[in-house]
Amino acid sequence: MEPTLDTTEVLREQSIRFAADERKTKRGLGEFLARGSGVAVVSVGAALASTLLVQRLFPYPFLFLFFAAVMASAWFGGTVPGLLAVILSTLAIDYFFVPPFHSLAVNATDGTYFAAFVACSLVASWVSSSRKKMEEALRDARDRLEVRVAERTSELEKSIAELRATEAERARLEAENSQLSTKLETRKLVERAKSIFQKAVDLQPVNFRARIGLANLALRDGKLAHVIHQYRDAARSASEKALMTYARREADYYASLNDDDGYLATELRRINWLQYALRARKLAARVTNASILLALIVPYVDVTLESFCWYLASSSLLAWIFSLLAIKLLARRRTPRLETNSA
Repeated sequence: MEPTLDTTEVLREQSIRFAADERKTKRGLGEFLARGSGVAVVSVGAALASTLLVQRLFPYPFLFLFFAAVMASAWFGGTVPGLLAVILSTLAIDYFFVPPFHSLAVNATDGTYFAAFVACSLVASWVSSSRKKMEEALRDARDRLEVRVAERTSELEKSIAELRATEAERARLEAENSQLSTKLETRKLVERAKSIFQKAVDLQPVNFRARIGLANLALRDGKLAHVIHQYRDAARSASEKALMTYARREADYYASLNDDDGYLATELRRINWLQYALRARKLAARVTNASILLALIVPYVDVTLESFCWYLASSSLLAWIFSLLAIKLLARRRTPRLETNSA
């Protein structure tokens, strides 16, 4: 099964993004620096124009817009444009806002104020560029993680598709087996199946399935000797170790039944008790459901019957549990006594 549309779209988008990042990395350093420098010049110019407009409203130079310009330049352009914005902001403040005005000289009284601005601008530029790099690193890690998750999701979808196909095949085989069992209800179909299996064995003596089919038909007729013979031949025809083990185990089991009359009687009693337990479980389940339904209804008719219905429901539920345990116990085949066989 191919990956779903969502997974394919994610992989395609991530591939396109990585290709774009690679092309961006291969671009010339001069173009990148020129664009960052343009961001720095525009940002500082805008900050200068805005500060000149609002300067008359403040007794001291209003420098916050220059900090914003430095941080924006470092964020969008990187470290070098950020430093360029610091230099341009320093020159603009020294020329327009620090006495003596329209001069690059700095008075001793304003030197501390000016140095503090330069230091703060450098710190702001460093912080902004560092956070920008961190964000890009996190975005790159996230993109790679999304691609990895998409790949794992695609693999998981393939595994699920294979499991579903296996389950569908198993259901199909079980349905075919059920249909075959239904058709074998009549003797005519039994004889026909026996003929088909026998022809398959004649054409291919090492046909495992045909041998198992003949063994089942012989068991239906009660011919234990034929059952043992077919299972042993199936064990020799098996292509896998598990099939060989299964056929040998069945052959040994029916051989024990055929050779030991006491073991045969014990197994017949076990099967009869197993059938009784199955019937008891079915009956207990029906009584439990009916009792619970009556216990919910009778309070509206006769309150005195409610406790009896609950008692009957609890008793039948216990009977269902005991029958289930009996079925678990009786479903296991008994082991023949070795002393009898050896004797």
